[in-house]
Amino acid sequence: MNVMIIPAAGRGARLDYSGPKLMFPLGGKPLIAYLLERYRPYVDHFVVVINPKD
Repeated sequence: MNVMIIPAAGRGARLDYSGPKLMFPLGGKPLIAYLLERYRPYVDHFVVVINPKD
């Protein structure tokens, strides 16, 4: 079983975005969507580690 851990606790402050950086929209979808799409063929499970405040 392949598991990918995605550390997603960063803030999007430098992007002038109030939410988590990986939720920043780019091209109509959040940044994390690009990671999930790219690695879905190779990974069975994704674990996203977020800031407890989010």
